[in-house]
Amino acid sequence: MKRFLQKKAFIVWAMLFFMTLTVLVPKIYGEENAESSTSEEANRKKVVYLTFDDGPSPNNTRKIIDVLNKEGVKATFFLIGQEAENRPHIVRDLVDNGMTVLPHSYSHKTNYIYKSSSNYISDYEKCKEVLEHIVRGPLPNYMRMPTGSYTPCCNKWVMQDIIKGLRSKDVSYIDWNVSTDDSLGKNVPVENLKNKFIKQAKDKDFIVVLMHDSYYCGTTVTYLPEMIKYLKDNGYEFKTINDMTPEDEAYMKNHRLINKTKKVK
Repeated sequence: MKRFLQKKAFIVWAMLFFMTLTVLVPKIYGEENAESSTSEEANRKKVVYLTFDDGPSPNNTRKIIDVLNKEGVKATFFLIGQEAENRPHIVRDLVDNGMTVLPHSYSHKTNYIYKSSSNYISDYEKCKEVLEHIVRGPLPNYMRMPTGSYTPCCNKWVMQDIIKGLRSKDVSYIDWNVSTDDSLGKNVPVENLKNKFIKQAKDKDFIVVLMHDSYYCGTTVTYLPEMIKYLKDNGYEFKTINDMTPEDEAYMKNHRLINKTKKVK
């Protein structure tokens, strides 16, 4: 009887011990992970990627190059193939001044390209071919979709096929987490651009900002020096997609800035 009670007591003790472990270990491990994650966020440098879509334009792209050079920063330009064909000298100016050029779309005709994945992929490939011919060399396998991967212009099933097509070619698509909304009208007032930018950027340590260098975005040129000053004053490091580190790319993927879109339900 005594041995039975001792055995029973041991079993009860063992059960209590393992129950305690199941409570404490995840808690401790979780706290360590949380502290590690918090530490990583705290140690992360502030980074900004200035990006411009829909150029090159005859009136604004060169002005933006001048501003960027004066401020000593670089940017990434997602170009329209047809515009590049019309102004190859401006594309070469971008590259010669240390900017990164990447495909956006050949036609930017959203009703056509988002009608099917085959339309989209052929349009993208034509744009890339045009740009590589102009710059006389290969481009990195990054691009930006017209109106972004969350576009309302595309059926969700077609978008799913487009993404599969791009990924099968090892092409990554880049979105943004800050926008000035400078394409919502002709020469949107500078104050509107500023308010939109500050509202979205003020709480972010990692920014990919969307702007446009197209024909009716003259106020973007006007506001750009003030934006750059704000970013410099707040300690941001300026990068282009060509400067992107593996750590930056991992961060962008985890935060839905690269290869992320709404899940198809």
